[in-house]
Amino acid sequence: MSDMPCKRFWEGIVGVTLSPRKLANGNYFWTFALVRSYKRNDKWEYTQHFGQKHAEALGRVMSRALQFMEQNDATRFVCEAMADKAVDAEVAQNTDAVVQATRNAA
Repeated sequence: MSDMPCKRFWEGIVGVTLSPRKLANGNYFWTFALVRSYKRNDKWEYTQHFGQKHAEALGRVMSRALQFMEQNDATRFVCEAMADKAVDAEVAQNTDAVVQATRNAA
């Protein structure tokens, strides 16, 4: 699912992305990916390669990510994110309807 919600944690240029993945029984579990960002010329680029100088920041950001995974159920996280997205879509649809009605009335 490309619209799957995720949670990101950053410690300077080192980050962790937590993503829920679906089990066969319909529940979700957490997966994570480590990332490092750097600026080359005027563009930001990302890599999954780390050096010794990144170890301390990587430890801190992993600690925060692991704490989040322990305290937040992945299935509940997905359900809440989908509910928020549905509310946002409904608000956007209602806003579009009001704008269209206002244009038609003018």
